[in-house]
This record gives sequence, structure tokens and C-alpha cells, in this order.
Amino acid sequence: MARRQGRGFEDLVSDILDKKGYYDLHLDQKLKGRTGTIHEIDVIGNKKAAGGLSKSWILVQCRDLDQNIPKGMISEFADVARDIAEERESAAFVTNEALFATTAFLPDAASRTLEKRASELRELNVRLYSWDRLDILREALLTGVHGLIFDRARLSIVGTRNRRGSAVFVSRKALEDANVDPEKVFRKYRSR
Repeated sequence: MARRQGRGFEDLVSDILDKKGYYDLHLDQKLKGRTGTIHEIDVIGNKKAAGGLSKSWILVQCRDLDQNIPKGMISEFADVARDIAEERESAAFVTNEALFATTAFLPDAASRTLEKRASELRELNVRLYSWDRLDILREALLTGVHGLIFDRARLSIVGTRNRRGSAVFVSRKALEDANVDPEKVFRKYRSR
């Protein structure tokens, strides 16, 4: 599977999470699971739980790939999230998060694996979910973390770029499929 420049993508995801209220974000961290295995996590962070009395954690696996994600990659991440969740003690009312973020798309088999593994992790109060290429674009647009890469000749967005240079490419059709009005986005960024 071809890998692109992953660190820039980790920065982009971290920037989005920061804008969404996560704090104490760190890249490329090693965490020990209940099995004693040391896992390398691309992004970790915290978020105040409801009422602000406690905090929840988030683990993020970032995959900056130009091909679809195989279901085995989702299963491996779910196993890592389970191992770490079993090692860390959390209040019963706090839901922690395990996010699989990718610049690729999740094919049906990978999506079904994600749903199955997510239901298994609920017993540990861990929400397993994913952001694919469209989700990353939508989150970047909503949080204002980026500038848009914009093809002026075709008047279409070809992607987003954060301040560190990580790019996520997408078409006008993909924006429409994500319920993002391309014309509104074009008007906002045409002057840039």
C-alpha cells in the first residue's frame, strides 16, 4: 500500500481536534496496554467530559494513504484501542474515543469491520469511529484549520491544506456528497 507523507496528516488531524476542544494533544506517543505491549499512537489527547468533572481520552490512528483501507487495518487498531482501554481506568460515565483517520476511503468490508468492532468496544466505554477523506475535509472546513487548494481554471476545490502543508484532495462532487455547498465554499475562498 503506497504511503504518503504521514506526519503532515497527523498535524492536520491534531489541529482539527484542537479546534474541536481537545487539549494536551501529542503526536507519536508510546502507550502500554494491559497485555504489556507498547503501542505507538499517532495522536493522543484529552477532552473535558460532560459537566467538566472528569476527562476522556482520544487515541488516533492516522493513515495517509492513496489506496482504500483494508479491513485488517481497522481490526488491528481496534485491538490496540481495546488493549489500551483495558489498561487505563476511566469513570463509568466517561466515553473515551478511538479514531481511525485516513485520506483514503473505507470500502464496505472495512466499514462493516469498523461497525462490528465498535460494538465490541462499547462495553469498555470506547467509541470507535473513523474519518475518511470526506470527513477530514468537512471537519477542516467546519473548524477553519486550513486554506483550500483551489483550481482557479476549473473553479473547483481540489483539496485542503493546513498551515503545515498537509493536503487532502477532493472533488466538487465529493463536497456535494458530504453535504457541503461548493458554491458557498468557493465564494469564501475565491479572494485568497
